[in-house]
Formats: sequence, C-alpha cells, structure tokens
Amino acid sequence: FHRQIWLAAGNDKLVTSLQELWNGLSMGVLISREDYAKRSCAEHERIMQAILDRKAAAAESEMRLHIERSLQDVLTHYR
Repeated sequence: FHRQIWLAAGNDKLVTSLQELWNGLSMGVLISREDYAKRSCAEHERIMQAILDRKAAAAESEMRLHIERSLQDVLTHYR
C-alpha cells in the first residue's frame, strides 16, 4: 500500500527517501497486533477512498493523520 502511494506521487526522491526511512510496522508497545491491524486498515481505507473520490484535501488530511499516528506509535518504544 505505502509504496504504491509513494510511486503514484511521481517523485523519485520522495520514494527513495521514504524507502530508506520506513521499517514496516510502526506498531508501538501499547496496542495489540490485532488492534493495530484494524486501525491501520481503517486508515488505509479512508486514504484510498479519498484518492478514488479525487478529494485531494481529504486524502492529504487522512494521510497526515495516519503519519502522525504512526509516528506516535513508533515513539512509544522510547518512552
């Protein structure tokens, strides 16, 4: 899912940078794998629906929420 979004952006530098940074699951220690998967899938579905509906602002908003949530999950490892 992630790589396809990156490729669709048409920005080779973005793809290269994100591939080097992304390590797969950003699951923190405060959530089960099942709950993480459900939440992540729901976020992905909202992002994809906004893209399919050609609602750029909604897609951007959903993507930002997804990225921010993922960052917070990663940071739980350091708390």
